Amino acid sequence: MKSLFKATALFILFSLQACKKQDKSIRSGETSFSLTEKQQISNYLGSKKEKTGDSGKTAIDTILHQISWDQYYIAADDFGNKITVFALKNSLVNNMFVLLYSGKEDGIYKGAELAVVNNKDINVYSKLELLAKLYTNKEVLFTGSIEYYRITREFMYKQGYASGIKEYTAVRECRKKTSEVKNITEEETCYNVYLVTYWSDGSATYDFLYSYCVAPDCPDLRANGSLIISSGNIENVVECGGGSGGNGSGPGGTNGEIPPQPSEECMNNIISFAGSPVSQTISSTTVSSTPETIEKKYNWIFHQAATWHYHSTERGIRTKVNNEWRFTSLTHQSHAREGWVVGGTITLSSFNAHPTVGIYNAIMDLDYTIEASVVCTGSPLNLSFTYRAGKSFNSIH
Repeated sequence: MKSLFKATALFILFSLQACKKQDKSIRSGETSFSLTEKQQISNYLGSKKEKTGDSGKTAIDTILHQISWDQYYIAADDFGNKITVFALKNSLVNNMFVLLYSGKEDGIYKGAELAVVNNKDINVYSKLELLAKLYTNKEVLFTGSIEYYRITREFMYKQGYASGIKEYTAVRECRKKTSEVKNITEEETCYNVYLVTYWSDGSATYDFLYSYCVAPDCPDLRANGSLIISSGNIENVVECGGGSGGNGSGPGGTNGEIPPQPSEECMNNIISFAGSPVSQTISSTTVSSTPETIEKKYNWIFHQAATWHYHSTERGIRTKVNNEWRFTSLTHQSHAREGWVVGGTITLSSFNAHPTVGIYNAIMDLDYTIEASVVCTGSPLNLSFTYRAGKSFNSIH
């Protein structure tokens, strides 16, 4: 009996050790990247600039500049395929991470993506682990959403989770416009682009993003955010902009012709023209002060383009508790554009401010949509871009 117990105990111990060895994940601080490894990663990402335009090159250069070599998570799936997840240096603000995929045979990098994790209740290191576990099909208890982008900042798809269970996948899809529409000639072919959300119960919801036409002198089809339609219907739903959904017929499928897209040059031009989110401090000014309370005005740039930017002003209140300055409130006061828009038009069509107040720090997140309009190769191109920018303030400054 004693021998049986001893053998069982040894078997259990061996099994536990074996299971422990199977976990080959490497967390921040458990290793370091050599100069050779860093150069290998930089060279791989840099090689992607050869097949993209100026805005794509800028996006990749930003990744190379902001990659955090000491914030990472490395994991492998059951087949040995490896994922390396790095935080970007500003990930505390916009929660953006870069994912690198490599094969089990040679360890050569074979793919890269960006991911934005939308959940403020977990820290950077938990988000690193989350992204790695999702790739390796490990169990997660995550509630929130994750947006995936190409490394050139082009949206691919978004997935939402509740307690680790995937609730939806959202992708961009194009619908060919075959009805009679005002100011469109018979020779013109126009498309609506939607964000389509496929829910776990089999339903789908459609949110209009923008329209474009394949013809010279295509008019702007939008009026108050909607198409001007006189009669007819829309058909030929096809995939557009990455991701997948549906079963090949009806919404989300790939039946029908793939619509011609604006040229890469035009898309790169308008993406660059529309600018990008930033988090740049302009000033921090004391409005009023008492021995127990300080009111501050914060001014910062949240969106930047070549010749113009948008800035935001916040009001922060701090009080002294047990000889420590602590945040009491953070409220959005105003926002405005400065500079000159050259070569098109820019409109801030929606704006929402979301403050998060902690004891020693407060964060202002801004969700907003920019409507950009340019003329490219003789035709108008009008797109909407939705962004999130954020700024963190501490109770010392």
